[in-house]
Amino acid sequence: MADDDELKALSHYPAGIPNPATLGFIPISMIGRPLTPAFPELPAVAERLGRAVRETDDDGFERELLAAAIHPDGVYYAWVESRCKVTGTFVDIDFQICTAGPDGEEYRRSIETYNPYFGCDVQHFAWHGDRLIAIYREKHRTYAFRLSLGAELDDDGWDDGDWDEEDDYDLSAWEEDGSFIGITDEWALLADHLVYVPYKLDWVGVLPLGEVARPRELSVEEARAEGLLPPGFDELVESRKQ
Repeated sequence: MADDDELKALSHYPAGIPNPATLGFIPISMIGRPLTPAFPELPAVAERLGRAVRETDDDGFERELLAAAIHPDGVYYAWVESRCKVTGTFVDIDFQICTAGPDGEEYRRSIETYNPYFGCDVQHFAWHGDRLIAIYREKHRTYAFRLSLGAELDDDGWDDGDWDEEDDYDLSAWEEDGSFIGITDEWALLADHLVYVPYKLDWVGVLPLGEVARPRELSVEEARAEGLLPPGFDELVESRKQ
């Protein structure tokens, strides 16, 4: 990790990770994660938005693009953005998933999270055909998000601090208009499926990328028979026996 002087030159949430030099902490699950976003289409999406990847707006909020993906048609694009302002001991922070098309912004929604204060580590963000797939880690768990091309939603701008209120989306099934599903920290994308396994490695969760469906929970033997074991699964099992 960078030294304190280098960290202090960064935002409060570089790449969505709480900055230990300015906020005084970093979640255990995010220690060692890169503090520079690793999505190559960030500059191109920032240019389309007419802004920098990281900037401070007129209201004093840090605005930073954490992830970006341009649809294969070259028209639609998507990004994850943070918005943060620290006033004394109060941290006003929100993370949103957004998309835009030929007529401008189409979709904007705050992420599902226990508390945005603990960050948003975006681990995957890409178009899979006409569906946007995002995978990120918050304080307690990893979430997968899916959105169909052309879906529209605007949740009236940035979160106003009521992030702990219940939302109206189902956390247990893919929908077409934007769905969050809690998965495990160990996951992989295999062909048209997202697969994930618990720490004990005694079952395999399976989500089809292109269907409205609830996750299937397979035994290890069933997943092996269907070719849905994550790469390196057997090696991981052996390492945890040691």
